[in-house]
Amino acid sequence: MGMWYSRVQQMAVARAQSSWLALEAEAACAGLALACVYSSSDEFEAEIIHKRRRAVHDEKRRLQRVYFAFLGAAASIAALVYLTA
Repeated sequence: MGMWYSRVQQMAVARAQSSWLALEAEAACAGLALACVYSSSDEFEAEIIHKRRRAVHDEKRRLQRVYFAFLGAAASIAALVYLTA
């Protein structure tokens, strides 16, 4: 019985050590995750302005595609009506 108890105790110690190492690794990664990629607030604000301008530009292009699709569909229907009449 003494041998079984020491084996269980060794496994518990090994599990605790591996949990501790995993916790240390996660803490190190969490510290890296909190690092900011911008060196100053001006750089951050410039990136926000750039992203907003890009979003407006993308929205205009999306609306253009919708308008052209609508015009193409309308022209196709007009041509079909003209040819069948």
